Amino acid sequence: MNDMNRFTRNTYILTATILAELVLFNTPAAAHHSIAVHYDMGNIQEVTGTLVSVNLRNPHTTLEFTVENEAGELDTWYGEAGALNAIRRDGISADSFQIGDPVTVTGPVSRFGRKEMIAIAVDHKEQRYYLFAPIAKLMQMKVIDSSNSDKILSSGGNEVAPVDAPNIFRVWTPIDFPATAIHPLDLSLTESAKQAAENYDEIVDDLAIQCISPGMPSMLDNPYPIQFIDQGDEIVVRHEEWGAERIVHMKVGSAQTGPTTKYGHSVGRWEDGSLIIETTNIDYPYFDDGGTPMTRGMKVTERYTLRADQSRLDWTATFADPAVFLSPVSFGGSFGWVPDTQIMEFICTLEGDSLE
Repeated sequence: MNDMNRFTRNTYILTATILAELVLFNTPAAAHHSIAVHYDMGNIQEVTGTLVSVNLRNPHTTLEFTVENEAGELDTWYGEAGALNAIRRDGISADSFQIGDPVTVTGPVSRFGRKEMIAIAVDHKEQRYYLFAPIAKLMQMKVIDSSNSDKILSSGGNEVAPVDAPNIFRVWTPIDFPATAIHPLDLSLTESAKQAAENYDEIVDDLAIQCISPGMPSMLDNPYPIQFIDQGDEIVVRHEEWGAERIVHMKVGSAQTGPTTKYGHSVGRWEDGSLIIETTNIDYPYFDDGGTPMTRGMKVTERYTLRADQSRLDWTATFADPAVFLSPVSFGGSFGWVPDTQIMEFICTLEGDSLE
C-alpha cells in the first residue's frame, strides 16, 4: 500500500478497512478521488464485457461488468464514473442500462494490474454515455472533441452554449477547473509537511468515502455548478458538490477574524470590478484530496472576475500557509453561465440507485 498511500487527497476519516470495503467495489483501490494514483492516465483502453451492475450515487457512480479472458473464464471488472448529480443532469439514469447487455467501457486502467478503470465513456446499445466527461476534457481524450478548451460540456459530453450573464449573481457552470486529483500540483513543502503527506493513508484518512464533506480550500476544486447570492452585507456562495454554503461578509469594517469552521471565516470586497474573498480560521486538516496537510495559519485569497462579454467568470485562488508551503500556491479556472441551470441537491450515500 505504500505507493498508493502517497496520493489521494481529501479530508475524510475512515477508521476501519472494513468500512472501506463496503464502499464502491469492495476494494480499497477504488477509494474516492484516488484517480491519478490508482489509474494510469496515459493508458486509455476500451474494455468490452457484459454489464453486471450499476450503482448511481454521490460522490461516484460505479459499475461492474464481466470480461472473458484468454482462458475462456470470466473476469470481473469495475468502473468508477462521475457523481449521480452530474449524470442526472444529462438525463442518464439506471433505466439507461440493461443488466446482461454487452458494454464497452473507455477510460484509464489501474496502475497496479487490477481489473479496474475510470468509466469515462460507456457504449451500450449503439449509444455512447459520457459518465465522466469533465475528466475526458481535462485529459484531452479523443472520446470527445477537446480542441476548444473554452467549450462547456455537460456530464454527458454535450456542448452547452453560454449566454451573457447580467452580473456575477447567477448559477455558473464550470468550463475548466484545477482537477488536482488528475494533475497534481508541484508543491514546495516544508520538511514537516512532506512527512505528513507521506504518512497520509487513503484507507484510514480519506473522509469522502465516509461521506464527510471537504472544507476550504479543497472544496474549490470540483466540476459542479456554483451560485453567488447577493444578500446586501453578505454574499452566499453555494457549491453544488456536498451541498456546501459559505457566507462572505461584505460590510465595510467586517471583522477580519471570526468563528473557526471547516469553511473558515470569509471577508469580501469589490476591487476593480472583481470580487475578492479572503478566508482565514479554517479548521480542516488537508489542503487537497491527496493528503497535503495544512494548518489554521492558512489564508485563502480568491478573485472572481466577470469577462467583458459577461459570458465567463474567471477565478483564481492563492493559498499561503508558511508552516506548509515554502511559497504561496495558486490555481484557478473559469465558469460559463447557462440559463436554467440550477443547483441540485447533493446527497452522498454509501449505496445508490442500484441496478443489478
